[in-house]
Amino acid sequence: SVFVYELSAILIHRGVSAYSGHYIAHVKDPQTGEWYRFNDEEIEKMEGKKLQLGAEEELEPSKSQSRRPKCGKGTYRSRNAYMLVYRLQSREKSLAVELPAFLQELVDEDNSRFEEWCHEMAEMRKQSVARGKVKHEEVKELYQKLPAKAGCPYDFVSLEWLQQWLDESTPPKAIDNTACLCPHGKLHPDKISTVKRVSEDVADYFYQRYGGGPRLT
Repeated sequence: SVFVYELSAILIHRGVSAYSGHYIAHVKDPQTGEWYRFNDEEIEKMEGKKLQLGAEEELEPSKSQSRRPKCGKGTYRSRNAYMLVYRLQSREKSLAVELPAFLQELVDEDNSRFEEWCHEMAEMRKQSVARGKVKHEEVKELYQKLPAKAGCPYDFVSLEWLQQWLDESTPPKAIDNTACLCPHGKLHPDKISTVKRVSEDVADYFYQRYGGGPRLT
């Protein structure tokens, strides 16, 4: 009897010598006939059902301008092929592959964890976007009210904390003015460049929402 084999996988070596470089595998799905390209941690489904070596054969630009010889139908030509894998053709077109119960359980658990992780990431992104919108509106509303008008009550607030508050990507911590104090618990004259004078109304909002202190009036 005649046995016919078909190409089911090919291992390509990319590198300037046999002692360097890495391997790229092209594997054919026996059920769908589609080819997949495995490159370290990346898996790419190739278009169509024909083997496409593509860039694997273009390791270095060719110095000669001669065209590559054409291959006949069903024939492939490669300079970097390291290993070929063939599968015996079966009369049965459909291959019923049944996973062992323990392996199917592991796959189901892994899929469940992945779906849970995707859900958590989507929820975190949703919450982050919502917080960003709230923070943007807060900054937009209070920014114009920050400067204390002449003759109106005011507070001094740490300039470093205000910069954190203006940064929408960083949630601000409680206000900390301790580094600006003199031994008497008041604003140190030499620290005036590290604080910002803001209106009392805005300061009331800051301390009520974020806490901290001590207040410097």
